[in-house]
Amino acid sequence: MKFFKTILSVVFLIAILFVFSFEIKESADNEPFIPALPASLSKLFRDADLIAVATCLSNTLSADDDIPTGFRIDRTVYGRASSGEVIKVDASADAGRKYLLYLKKKDPTDTVYSVLTHDPIPFTDNAATYEYVSFPIESILKDIERQEKILTIPSKFYYYDDFHALLTSCDEVILGRVISVSKPTSTLCRSEAKGETTQSSMNMVFVRIKVENSFSGSFEYGDFIKMVLAPYNSIPIINDTDLTPITSSSPYFNVPSVGNTYVFFLIKGEDKKRDDYFTVNPYEGYVLILKNEIIRPYYNYALKNISDLDTLSMMMKKDSE
Repeated sequence: MKFFKTILSVVFLIAILFVFSFEIKESADNEPFIPALPASLSKLFRDADLIAVATCLSNTLSADDDIPTGFRIDRTVYGRASSGEVIKVDASADAGRKYLLYLKKKDPTDTVYSVLTHDPIPFTDNAATYEYVSFPIESILKDIERQEKILTIPSKFYYYDDFHALLTSCDEVILGRVISVSKPTSTLCRSEAKGETTQSSMNMVFVRIKVENSFSGSFEYGDFIKMVLAPYNSIPIINDTDLTPITSSSPYFNVPSVGNTYVFFLIKGEDKKRDDYFTVNPYEGYVLILKNEIIRPYYNYALKNISDLDTLSMMMKKDSE
């Protein structure tokens, strides 16, 4: 009798597991399948100013290729364009047909877009076909969502012994107060070196800064900056003087403290779609300010002759003359 009850219990357990696994499979099967975007098209997102489905209004380009083709926007996938807006595109297309367009302006002031693909991509039955792969708009949206989570980081940093060289390399030099500092956060990062793109997860620290004064660059008092700190040993550091890699042991990885004021030496991230700023390098990216005095770490040689904000301001003014 006891053996019979055991057999029944096992059978009952197997039945429960079978039903549970079937429900999971059924739930997964009910999710709409979204085909992946072709890799060559996915890469174009980084360069695109506008991605849209549009109807060609005019005929193809003239013989001398001086007259652009008119397109009416049907749906904007990425970028700024209103439905019904007419844009000019430097490409050939058939009047009355719909196309998927990956577009870029050579200059922000241009009124004519260039196509990033060889030709406009035909769009029929709510799908586009590119390199023999058919996909809906949802494929592009899903791919954009994935790419926007990826942080583009410098492939290398340069270390500077000279104050002038340090300033020249920076996009922004500001006096700022630290508002918040994140914990090291595992972040999917991408970088480009020697024409190749690599991706890896790294522990990055994100710092929010309020600008108190701008010594160089475009920021103004009251602006907020998102600064990214990479661990010292994560990105190669090259000596700007002789272009040799710095192999000496790195100082302890410390981060700015909330509420303190620093002078930050920053470079703009390479990803034009994000407003990320990085320290010019992990050694010379920022110095603490206490009562107008600059607290210079021993490894920051570029600021060896600068002890306070007044001297820094004077040196920067002299350097710009």
